[in-house]
Amino acid sequence: MAGQAAVVKYLENEKSKSSTTRNRESHQKSTMIPDPPTLTDGIEPAYDDWSIKIKMKLEANLDHFPTPALQMGYVQSRLGGKASSHINPCLRSTQNKFQTVEEMFEVLDRVFSDPDRHFTAQRAYRKLFQNKDNFATFWAEFQRLTVELDYSEETLIDDLHHKVNTKMQTALIAEINPSSLHAFAQKCLLIHQNIQKLQIQDARTVPRVIQQAFKPQDFHSKAQQPTTNPPASFRPPRLYRAPHQNPATEKLMQEGRCFHCQQTGHRAYECPTKNAQVHKVSTYDAPLSGKE
Repeated sequence: MAGQAAVVKYLENEKSKSSTTRNRESHQKSTMIPDPPTLTDGIEPAYDDWSIKIKMKLEANLDHFPTPALQMGYVQSRLGGKASSHINPCLRSTQNKFQTVEEMFEVLDRVFSDPDRHFTAQRAYRKLFQNKDNFATFWAEFQRLTVELDYSEETLIDDLHHKVNTKMQTALIAEINPSSLHAFAQKCLLIHQNIQKLQIQDARTVPRVIQQAFKPQDFHSKAQQPTTNPPASFRPPRLYRAPHQNPATEKLMQEGRCFHCQQTGHRAYECPTKNAQVHKVSTYDAPLSGKE
């Protein structure tokens, strides 16, 4: 009997411990989610992002804000500036006072929410092109805007192909009928990474080639060398000319002789014989004709 009593007592103790543990766990509160930033003008932070974060916090930490008063008090604590000025009057008022946190969100929606998200997203989507941006950054913005647009996957694939930069389009020429938008985007991301690798290799190769072609010591040694006259045997290269039609004139040209006196040491337009003949003719007195 004593043994049975000991067993029964042991089981009762274990049952009591289990019940105590369950009660303790039931009283433990949920882990607090970080507070969203203070909403001021609806721009920074953006109202849509702020609204999602604070609503998720109220839902996940409902045990911390079990009453409407606690919920409204918490939301008001995350407001400032313009946002606070729209909410505070209805918290002080006795006639139009907020009764639930949903009423607070309705006022904030009317003030800060975009009344036509589709048009705003469509306008930004039309202006979106990759240009010099990283593809990952461009792709993230592409996805953000298309969430608001009701475009088919085929349309989005075609748009993505035309919105990437020229280098990407050239590399995607052989890419025909991709299986999905996500698969096509992954292909674009891989191509962009390969293009970046090639650009890095080119940036490393070009300076090395320039350094080998134009060495600093070459310029230094050339600067130190004094300039000297070329040797007497040096002859500059002669340009090709067609031979003269008159063989005699061609021979005089090859021998470096004057065309008039056939002597060396001067050219035809410098010939002293030619100048003397011209002077002689110009100083000759013509006979009178008798008509003077």
